[in-house]
Amino acid sequence: LVVRGDAGHVYVALVDGHLAFHYSLPLSEQRTAAGQEVKQEPRVHLQATLLLDLGEGVMRGLLLHDYQVRLAEVDGFEFLIPEGVEVFDCTAPGLESWKILLRDGKKVLHVAMGAPVTGNLRVATTFEGAYDSKKGEVNVPRFAPLSIEREWGFAAFSAEGAELKLGISGSLLHADVTEIHADARSFGGNLLDAYKYTG
Repeated sequence: LVVRGDAGHVYVALVDGHLAFHYSLPLSEQRTAAGQEVKQEPRVHLQATLLLDLGEGVMRGLLLHDYQVRLAEVDGFEFLIPEGVEVFDCTAPGLESWKILLRDGKKVLHVAMGAPVTGNLRVATTFEGAYDSKKGEVNVPRFAPLSIEREWGFAAFSAEGAELKLGISGSLLHADVTEIHADARSFGGNLLDAYKYTG
């Protein structure tokens, strides 16, 4: 029975001269430091898929970068833009912005995320370039990724109304066009040839 109360006090009538109440206190946990915490660095793996659609003196392309970010978060990605290539658009889930930077005389595409990311993320980039149609040779553009641990992927080629002969060297292997991701296959026309690589 509460008789009256004022600031900071409550006066009660006791039954048989006894009062019982329950309370709780926050748990205080003491931890002993066993050593200095080691900050984990992100480990980024990349599967890249490049589709090059060749026209009369013009090549247009789609670049898919499937990143796997482990151990720690990252807030963006970067890769080099080869000479003679113009980037038109770059998209990714949670993308804040993308811009082209000039660094040591080379163009770098910087992809900034709206929040730090970990796990799997796809960055899609569309581009165009030109080549000498009289010579009939095209150097495959190399979008070298920066700050990654491992890279592997595919390159596929389409050319409407033309024959294509692919000259490869190094640790490249021919691949079946059915191995190319469906998103890339839907970008170009009839896929004529493809290869895969790791590095």
